[in-house]
Amino acid sequence: MTSSEGSIAGVSPSSKIKNCTYHTDPLPVEYLNQWCEAEQWVRLRRRLAYCEAQKALCQEMLGPATVEFFEKYNFQQFTYDPSEPTDVEFKRLCEQRRWGPAKLSKVQKEYDIAQQKSALWKQQQCEPFATSAVVEFFQNHKFDNFTYDTSAKPVEELRRLQTEQEKVQIDRAELFNALNAETESQAAGAPDVSPFLDPLLGQVGNLPAVEFLKAQRVRGYNYNSSLLHEEFGNLLNAKKAEWEAKHPKPKANRTVEEKARRKKWEKEWKKIEAELKKRFQFAVEKEFDSLVVFIRRSTGLKAWEVMVELYGVGKEAVIKEEAEKVSSCSNV
Repeated sequence: MTSSEGSIAGVSPSSKIKNCTYHTDPLPVEYLNQWCEAEQWVRLRRRLAYCEAQKALCQEMLGPATVEFFEKYNFQQFTYDPSEPTDVEFKRLCEQRRWGPAKLSKVQKEYDIAQQKSALWKQQQCEPFATSAVVEFFQNHKFDNFTYDTSAKPVEELRRLQTEQEKVQIDRAELFNALNAETESQAAGAPDVSPFLDPLLGQVGNLPAVEFLKAQRVRGYNYNSSLLHEEFGNLLNAKKAEWEAKHPKPKANRTVEEKARRKKWEKEWKKIEAELKKRFQFAVEKEFDSLVVFIRRSTGLKAWEVMVELYGVGKEAVIKEEAEKVSSCSNV
């Protein structure tokens, strides 16, 4: 699924999240604006932008292992500043601590391991956000005339798509009607209305990510046809509640024994959570791959093309002082 991430990163979302700044490539956006009325895409933009914003926000966050590493070595002459790059802070820590070669080598290894754990944590946290919007779009709309080459650069694929789009006029009425119906039903509080009717399910069969969610037997969770990342979030919450019911969380007492029990409890839950996320992400990747096969059957938009068109040109980069302020507010 790294190719889908590349398709997202290769375009220029204009997300309104303050700490998400993107570089722009105006050529494809200018072209798309000529043949698409931007105001029609507002609701779909919100759906896709939410996933993109969550992914970008997640990527900006520091992994817990990195934070724990620095907190471990905080002292009077050094307080960890999360607004600074971690490598810069590590260098400053070493200078303030004035460790000898042996100690420095040991701490360097600890730091490297913490960074690796944080990188893995980010990957596990961000993957569902990176793929869910794309998967859902593919899930509900078929394309034939143009097959997206995931190994090519998005801009190159956009230029190739331009030739195809000059030959075919795409009817978007069904898509917009579905989006409007979804928004209206959600505003009215209708609980049983699915986001979209899926025209691919009859041909593809049950999709892996949906089947994964439906197969979970967790007290308090039932699949409700919501966005994939929302469904998975509900599943995680229910799973944790079920786990806590069977294994009550130890109180945060100061005794060594209670601290050890609480730490063991948290470690066991994180292991369960990580395994569930891994299985869900695997199902999402299988779903994406199976849907791409059916894209070539119909005529229409491509996922990366939609993102270029919807997000438009990104905002100008914020100045350094504002970026530092946002960063300091975003990290714990």
